[in-house]
Formats: sequence, C-alpha cells, structure tokens
Amino acid sequence: MTKAISCESDIDLHVLYSTFVKTVQLATSMCLKPCFKSHIKPYWSTQLTKNHKSMTCTRNEWVSNGRERDKKCASHSQYKSAKRDFRRVHRETVYDHHKNIENELNETAECDNNAFCRIINQRKRKPKEKTTEIVFDDVSCRTPEDINNGWKIYF
Repeated sequence: MTKAISCESDIDLHVLYSTFVKTVQLATSMCLKPCFKSHIKPYWSTQLTKNHKSMTCTRNEWVSNGRERDKKCASHSQYKSAKRDFRRVHRETVYDHHKNIENELNETAECDNNAFCRIINQRKRKPKEKTTEIVFDDVSCRTPEDINNGWKIYF
C-alpha cells in the first residue's frame, strides 16, 4: 500500500527546494565572477562590445516575451538581426586581425631575419594545455585516445 502525502509535506518540500535553489544561486554569484581575458581575444574592440551588448539586450527582451519563434514576433526578429550584425562584425574584426599579423610577419621577414626567426619559433611552441583525466576501472586516462578507449570499454 502506498501512503498519500499530505499537503503540509508538499509545502515543506517546496520551501526546502526554493531555499536550496536560492542558496546555490547566491553561492554562484559570490564565487563565480566572469572576467575578460584580453590575451584570449586580442582583436576585441569597442564596436564588438557595443554589438554584443545590443545582442544581449535584445535576447533578454525576446526571452522575457516568452521566446516566440514566429517570424511575426518583433522581439525575435530584432534578436536575430542583432545576432547577425554581431557575428558579421566579429568575423570582419578577426579577419582584419589575422591580416595585420600576416603583414607584420612579412615586413619582419624582409627587414630583420633574427626577429623573424624569433617570431616563428615562438609560434611553434605548443600552448600549455589543460590535462583532462578520467579514471576507468582504476586506470587514469589522459590522452584523447586513451579516454576514447576507456569509454569504449565502459560501454
């Protein structure tokens, strides 16, 4: 036989759940603070910042209106337009940045052979990668091949 749960326990469970969610959200806002790392995207500009803020604002408006995906919905079309503009400007900015690096490299190659060799050797270095480790049956796997094989054995 199953027992019926009383309304009081439902209310207590709801209060407990909402308290738990609020605690997790508070801890997240206190501990996880995003910060911009300029070395990851050296091409970032004020134009990209403006377009990103515009895209974010229009997305928030679209979400607050219920996330309608109808073409007649104005907030959805504004969000898609802002997103399209941001992506276009982002692609152009990245392309220009890479073009400037290539031009600088070409100029260095023509003028100073030692500086050119230094730049090329710096680019050959592999960046420090995060080591990912997964343990399968007390065996730690770190390389992508080992991890794939571990998943194959697991399933």
